[in-house]
Amino acid sequence: MKNQFMYIYLCTELTNGVMKKVPVNQVREQLAKYLTEAEQGEEVIITRHNKPVAKLVNYEEPEKNQKKGKNKFPDMTEFRKKIKVKGKPMSEFVVDMRREERY
Repeated sequence: MKNQFMYIYLCTELTNGVMKKVPVNQVREQLAKYLTEAEQGEEVIITRHNKPVAKLVNYEEPEKNQKKGKNKFPDMTEFRKKIKVKGKPMSEFVVDMRREERY
């Protein structure tokens, strides 16, 4: 036996035939092959001692707006307008509480 940690299975295709489980030592030996598979849209789950540790997937460029830091989060303007605040503002409440503690 070449490597005592070699798994009995080399890769297991799951139900849709797109995802594979591959031991880390095999990925080390055949990285180019698995990179090509990831480029073609397959997902490769890398395992160590039969437990998943990483997923190799195709890289997708972020959208233009996300590169510049814009539109990372949804616009909350309309949501904030709908919120009704009861009582006095928190800043006034804190100031009042501090005054009460002093005297």
